[in-house]
Amino acid sequence: MILTRLREQTRHAHERLEAQINVLERASTLSDYQEMLLDFYGFYCPLEPRLAEVLKREIPEFDFEARRKVCLLERDLETLGICAERFATLPLCIHLPRVETLPQALGCLYVMEGATLGGKIISKHLHETLNIDAANGAAFFDSYGSKTGVMWRSFGTMLIEYTEISGEDEAILESAAQTFAAFEAWFASNHILEGRISNGQPAERG
Repeated sequence: MILTRLREQTRHAHERLEAQINVLERASTLSDYQEMLLDFYGFYCPLEPRLAEVLKREIPEFDFEARRKVCLLERDLETLGICAERFATLPLCIHLPRVETLPQALGCLYVMEGATLGGKIISKHLHETLNIDAANGAAFFDSYGSKTGVMWRSFGTMLIEYTEISGEDEAILESAAQTFAAFEAWFASNHILEGRISNGQPAERG
């Protein structure tokens, strides 16, 4: 089954990315948490419109609007004191995974939707450590709230049905791997450390 193959073939990439981002440690102080959200914004902001374009064109019945995350990141950042004007100056990732076909979009979305499962653990940590919840700065990590399981299962069902009909398993697997690699490269890059909250200056777009 495609979900089993995705989980098994991306396990090491997933583990490397988790170790690199180290969300729980970076979410232990408010300033580190703010900077981490800026990192996520820099990746999701340019990627989400590409996903939306392909998904709307290829499977318009799929409600991608309910799965958008950039609006949640913007809400969190504004709630935590980052003015909306700063968004235009933030560095954005340019080395994104290819999202031109439906299999590529679904492989990429597997990674992004899978992140919502871990978000429940992070949300609990944010509440316990920083007293932050979905209402005051953690909407991104608690994106689906009590519907997280339902949203994941509905995506999985759609993915299974699509691959049973299309046979595009390999293209989806490759796209998921590319998305993990792009995520890892983005968080490892030096340019996302520029133009931070501390100096308030515009950052170069990497």
